[in-house]
Amino acid sequence: MRQLTGIVYTILLAVTSGWAQQNGIEVKLAEKLGLCTAQKGQPSNYSMAYPCNQCKFKFLSLSPGGEPDLLFFLETQSPNHCGSGGCTGTVYRKRGNGYDEVNNFLGYFEKSIPQSGHSVPDLIYIHVEYPQHDFDNDGSWDPATLRVRYRWNSGRQSFEIIDILSIEAYEKQIPVTAWRKRLLEEFRQKSPWMY
Repeated sequence: MRQLTGIVYTILLAVTSGWAQQNGIEVKLAEKLGLCTAQKGQPSNYSMAYPCNQCKFKFLSLSPGGEPDLLFFLETQSPNHCGSGGCTGTVYRKRGNGYDEVNNFLGYFEKSIPQSGHSVPDLIYIHVEYPQHDFDNDGSWDPATLRVRYRWNSGRQSFEIIDILSIEAYEKQIPVTAWRKRLLEEFRQKSPWMY
C-alpha cells in the first residue's frame, strides 16, 4: 500500500510540477514581451500593462520537438488585450534574444489540432463578424460567429486561413458549403481577424 501511495504521490508531483513550469513560461514570456508587468496592483490607465497576476494566459508551443519558445502562440487575457470581439492572440518566433510577431489574431482561441510528424499544429479560432454578409437571405446583413481553421505555411512562415468550419447567425447554423468558397477568397485577400 505504501508503494502505491508513493507512486501516486510521485505522479501527482510530476504533473503539478509540469503545470507550474508551463504556467511559469507563460508568465515569463508575457512579461518579457511587455504584455503584463510583475508589479502588483491596478494600472493607472489603459496604456500601462496589467499585473501578470491579474491576467490569464493561453500558451501553445508551436515548435514540436524543439524548445517551447522557438515558435509559440500566446494569448493574454486582460482588459488591455480583450474586447467585444475577443482577445488578441499572437504567434511569436524567437530571434536571438528577442521575439518577432508572426501573426496576430482577434477572436476566441478554441483549440489546436496536431499535424503529422513534427509539423506545426493547426489553430481553430471563433470569430465574431459584424454585419457584412446576408447569411439568412432576408435582404439584410447579419452578425455572425464563424469557426475558422488556420494552417502554418512553411514557405511564407505564417498562418493562413484554410477552412471555414461553421457559421452561426441569430443562433441558427448556416450551411457552410454555400458560403465556403466565397468567404475563403474574401478572407484570404484581407482577413478582418488577422493583422
